[in-house]
Amino acid sequence: MKKILLIIVVIILSLGLWKIWPSQTQTITVFFLDTANFNIGREPYEKSVVREVAVGDPMKAVLQELIKGPTSAEQAIGLAVEKSAATSLRLEFNNETGLARVYLEGGCDSRGSTYTIGNLIVKNLRQFPDVKRVYIYDPAGSTLGTGNEPFDLLPDCLQP
Repeated sequence: MKKILLIIVVIILSLGLWKIWPSQTQTITVFFLDTANFNIGREPYEKSVVREVAVGDPMKAVLQELIKGPTSAEQAIGLAVEKSAATSLRLEFNNETGLARVYLEGGCDSRGSTYTIGNLIVKNLRQFPDVKRVYIYDPAGSTLGTGNEPFDLLPDCLQP
């Protein structure tokens, strides 16, 4: 009987602490492809949504949510993500230069499209004022250019 009472007290205390424990989340904005606008050639091609995620690096969180894709409710209003065969994204950001290096993992293929995950990566990272340039690399670690350009770079596999 004492064991059951102890278990009940532990459960009640746990539930009580859960309700008063401070929330460890942050709000981020994620951009997805607005298929209605894209299909008729009307910019902007991206539409933003707000997500609550665990506290951490907001740039990495945005890329994680991007690769997860839109929720079913967001898909129902025409939002999509073109992953271009990528299954995950790895970010390295240099605060001093403002250079965000994004490495595509799992694959990279534009499938001849002029709109790729590259467009979404740049749109999502450029919302952060500290990001001055975005270089995107294929799974082998290659991108077009020398790596010293003052503009965004895409790998060959994201070219149409």
